[in-house]
Amino acid sequence: MSFTSRSLPAEPEDDEAGRVALAREAAIRATVEALNRVTYLPGSSHKAFARQIRQQLEHSAVPITDRQEQHIARLAWRYRRQMPAHLTPKTNPDDPLSPERVLPWPGRAPTKKELLDG
Repeated sequence: MSFTSRSLPAEPEDDEAGRVALAREAAIRATVEALNRVTYLPGSSHKAFARQIRQQLEHSAVPITDRQEQHIARLAWRYRRQMPAHLTPKTNPDDPLSPERVLPWPGRAPTKKELLDG
């Protein structure tokens, strides 16, 4: 893989879907970068996860999974007081009574529970 193909996003087939995918990826990257500036306890698994995801986004062609996205949202909620307000979820992503159940980035995939319930 050349530097050019890794540094430039692939051209989307559908313009609207491509814009949503690029906006979603940019929001996830910004959230992960913000999580890497958060103060964690020494030896925290949260810190290790944030670093691992940042490395995966920077150096790997493998996209992050839905479960990794959900965990990023949980960490963003947990450390929301140390992050910029525009990157934190509006509601707790694990709250079963939340009417919205939204993540801070657009175009997220529905969870398995949402698929089974809806």
